Amino acid sequence: MFKQIIAKKNLEDAYLRLASDMELDGRAHRYRGWDGWKLADAEVRAPELLKAVQEELSAFSPLAPAVLFKIPKKSNPQKMREIYIYNLKERIKAQAIYQVVEPVFDRYFSPYLFSYRSSHPSYFAARSAVRHYQKYWQRDGVLIGDLTDYSNYIRFDRLKEQIEKLDFDKKTAELLFLFIGNEVIRDGAIIRPEFGLVQGVPLIALFNNLYLDAFDKYAGERADFYRRVGDDLIVFDQKLKRLGTLKIQLETEAARLGLKINLDKTRLQAAAAPFDFLGYHFANGLISLPISFRRALIKKWRQQFSYYRCQDQGRKRRFLQQAAKRERDSLREQFKQLAEQKKLVSDEAQTRRLSEAFFRVLTKYFYKDYSPRHRRLLAGKLKNLGLSSVYKYFLNARYGKIKGKN
Repeated sequence: MFKQIIAKKNLEDAYLRLASDMELDGRAHRYRGWDGWKLADAEVRAPELLKAVQEELSAFSPLAPAVLFKIPKKSNPQKMREIYIYNLKERIKAQAIYQVVEPVFDRYFSPYLFSYRSSHPSYFAARSAVRHYQKYWQRDGVLIGDLTDYSNYIRFDRLKEQIEKLDFDKKTAELLFLFIGNEVIRDGAIIRPEFGLVQGVPLIALFNNLYLDAFDKYAGERADFYRRVGDDLIVFDQKLKRLGTLKIQLETEAARLGLKINLDKTRLQAAAAPFDFLGYHFANGLISLPISFRRALIKKWRQQFSYYRCQDQGRKRRFLQQAAKRERDSLREQFKQLAEQKKLVSDEAQTRRLSEAFFRVLTKYFYKDYSPRHRRLLAGKLKNLGLSSVYKYFLNARYGKIKGKN
């Protein structure tokens, strides 16, 4: 396996995969590590770069430090999120190792894990949770848990012991160990963390999953239903008392691993009581969008179609037409992605209200205030735009193509 990792073809594949990923999310021309290498440079000097990567892997050279950056969180710009930027060579190394060892890790993982696994996408976790809930919501209890930033508390010695159990050859294991306890640049100083993994490469997702594998198997074998996706876990069982016992056991198991379950985000209750999981709201046997998600979406529409943008009705309509039909991030594409990403929603009354909320925003955009008359007049403004309602997109995602525009 070691020879497979450092083979020229594997390194070339790793480079091409990294380049493709960066092109897709727009980072190809701006990503650079502290050594100054950019992807555009590598396109010209790829043989030189890959040769250096091969030599350093063969020699088990320590990684160059990853640089810590702090950026505002999307959900709360007042708070900062820490991210690490690896040099381009280190990213190629990580990808080259990952694409060879990933199948070995995946075969070992718990069947209850749906986090960063191509064989177990997170959508399947949400879908199975929804199906179980819809069948047993009046019978079961539910435990919703959150493992607080678990990747930042992983113990190196325990993780290495778990990797050694996977029976990798010694050289392959040594390559994996390069990304455990590696150095970082924080506030201008080079330091080596005492615990916690340095995020920023796909190998870390494998390490996170492996570290919690025993936790997942322990929980999955002791309840009617268990799923984990990243920090979030959900457990259903017909006996609420058994869930209470399991909650205590999981807290103990987490503590043994040096981790914590976030008690503020942990709930143990009857499944008939409302709760949220993986971006869905569960209540009264129906699946809907969480209140915070709906509010953020409507706020985005209001900002996009502010009534004071201009006074000219023709310009307003042209702006709407451009928004509806432009090639990238059009309203059509936004609605389609929303419906596809949230197609487990079963509360049709809510999606109707959400759809009408969008038309309410457009009514105010054209007429400054909302009234039933203005809402009726809006139909003329939308004529020939081919703009279907959000509700229709949800129906199409759930049941297939639906005729009509309502």
